[in-house]
Amino acid sequence: MSSTNERGSIWDGAAQCVVERIAEKWTLLVLARVAVAPTHFLALQRTLDGISRKVLTQTLRRLERDGLVNRRPEPNHAAVEYSLTALGQSLCRPLDGLRQWCEENFAAVEDARRRFDTLTATAAESSRRSTAAQLVS
Repeated sequence: MSSTNERGSIWDGAAQCVVERIAEKWTLLVLARVAVAPTHFLALQRTLDGISRKVLTQTLRRLERDGLVNRRPEPNHAAVEYSLTALGQSLCRPLDGLRQWCEENFAAVEDARRRFDTLTATAAESSRRSTAAQLVS
């Protein structure tokens, strides 16, 4: 990891701004779909289960504004095609590294979640018993 700034963060204002955009709920999924090949809006919406038309439109507009996605209306205006810009393509390599890390560490993350949930459930049960015992006495 890189060194921290004066506030103790590894992210400065510019990096934080970009990371916040990339970390938005649908951004990575939209970028991943468009990275495969230029894609029409309706095809994107069909492949992104659970995304509304409004949210997809907002996400694509933000990505276009940030210079990561190109928007190309079809000549007959019946459809709009989205593709990655050169800047968007340059983001694919670090994002692929993140995807690879996720795949390699998914089991460890799931194990950690199970341990946490077990400990939390045990602590909650212990707390309930203690409270009940105090009420009885």
